Amino acid sequence: MKKINPVISIILIIILAIAGYMFLRRNDEPKKSTFFAFDTIINLTVAGEDAQAVLDECEREIYRLDKLFNVHSPQSEISFLNENAAQSPVKVSQELYGLIKRSVEYSKDTHGAFDITIKPLVDLWDVKSGKNIVPSQSDIEANLKKVSYNDILLYPEWEIGFSSADTKIDLGAVAKGYATDRLCEIIKNSSCHWALLDLGGNIYCVGDREFSIGIQDPKGERGEYFRVIKVKNTSVVTGGGYERGFEKDGRYYHHIISPYDGYPADSGLESVTVKGTSSEMCDAFSTAVFVHGKDLAKELSAKNKDISFIIMDKNGNAEEIK
Repeated sequence: MKKINPVISIILIIILAIAGYMFLRRNDEPKKSTFFAFDTIINLTVAGEDAQAVLDECEREIYRLDKLFNVHSPQSEISFLNENAAQSPVKVSQELYGLIKRSVEYSKDTHGAFDITIKPLVDLWDVKSGKNIVPSQSDIEANLKKVSYNDILLYPEWEIGFSSADTKIDLGAVAKGYATDRLCEIIKNSSCHWALLDLGGNIYCVGDREFSIGIQDPKGERGEYFRVIKVKNTSVVTGGGYERGFEKDGRYYHHIISPYDGYPADSGLESVTVKGTSSEMCDAFSTAVFVHGKDLAKELSAKNKDISFIIMDKNGNAEEIK
């Protein structure tokens, strides 16, 4: 038998190694998906051998959660709860029960600045409609009385009731955060190396890659950042009144309504960014601090070493609190 020339053997090994590397690299190319859910544009980027399958699973999960939490859909579980919980306790899924229970805890932790029973006031202002109507003081005061997380009654066996017939829940300030965390779990349980999840301002950087995330300048054009931060395996959630609102008689009215007085929040802040490992908590606390103000950011960061804040006030001054 002829012996193979050692030089040829080495060349063959190199060729096979290069081919293997190129094959793995081709299968490791990031895959992207863009679609609409949770009333926002969702952009997902995943890198790994099974990236497309993972993206498909993430998309299915988003649509599943949207059906649970979409307060605008009469068929959603949250809508069924809103319609019936004042008459008698309603048995809900463990998933919805858990999110509502944690939301009540967020309310307690934030002195009521975060409150999922804000729906009557959100509906009254109806900022999304484009009608640009400022409600009367009497209507605001009447609907403000309907808002209180203390009216949510949590029973054993996943049952929830309302102590007031006026209570209505809106999970808009926390559902995207929960959904982001669920996608993060899917990524971590897959063979993918990293992912960048962007659910309309709720961002999660997952895996072994460090990302540079820009924080929108509230007074600038879309894509103009006042700070860029580097994060890894971290959620970054930014909220502010600049995102959605209208101007009337020389005054700007935004979509984040305060459960304290029933008006768009006016705590002296333009934007609040929260960093942490729980996107759900970051989501809730970004709203709460925007409503309550800078002092709450200091209080929450002192109690939760896992989170930190970057806030900008109305004078354009930025500050990091951790």
